[in-house]
Amino acid sequence: MRFREFQKKIGQFKVFSLADVRAIDPDFHRTQLSQWVQKGLVGKLRRGHYFLRDEVGLPADETDLFLISNR
Repeated sequence: MRFREFQKKIGQFKVFSLADVRAIDPDFHRTQLSQWVQKGLVGKLRRGHYFLRDEVGLPADETDLFLISNR
């Protein structure tokens, strides 16, 4: 899967896990996610939880921070 396609599908989630990704695409390989983290396209919050990076970085309004803390 290309990153733009992934971004469109996973964009509804502020924070997502590998299980969320596999629910969207069961054939998704974890190595692809690791490559996107290394390239800076995806950020890693903690083991198994990620977020999409944008120009600003981590989403920072109060609602987003609440969602992140509950994951």
